Amino acid sequence: MSGAIILLLATIFIIAAISKMRSRPQFSAVMGNLLPSPLVGPLSILIPLAEISLAMFLLCGIAPQKAIVASMVTLAVFTIILVKMWKRGIKDCACFGESVETATTSSGIIRNLILIALAACVLQQADPISWIGPDVSSFLGRITVVIGALCLWSCLVALSNRLKYFAITQRS
Repeated sequence: MSGAIILLLATIFIIAAISKMRSRPQFSAVMGNLLPSPLVGPLSILIPLAEISLAMFLLCGIAPQKAIVASMVTLAVFTIILVKMWKRGIKDCACFGESVETATTSSGIIRNLILIALAACVLQQADPISWIGPDVSSFLGRITVVIGALCLWSCLVALSNRLKYFAITQRS
């Protein structure tokens, strides 16, 4: 299971980096609400590059414990930023490819806390950490788990948004 978690973390960081690069103006606009303007431009480039680097660090397998700890620290920092955004009423983070209608800081906070908990579980295991596995079927199983987790998360966020919509329409 630790291999699937490492693969999931790497996939999440790659998806997040690509979505930030694809929607850089929106990401920069959100960062402009949180940071001094001279920092926005450079950080809108450096953050996605750091996420890709972290994904590669996770996948290379050279120092898996350090890569997992770095992932946990990064996710904790992102979670703190999301909490600050939530307190300020900023709803769209433009940080994971969500649209303005579906993105919420609370779903990002929950996602990050789940990923931190999963990473902590991997650190507790005494077995060697590898995302590739001893054979092809193990590797394919891990890929299936990652795809399933990503699909499940999307479904849960959509369901949550739909329930909020119905609650709002019922009140009016």
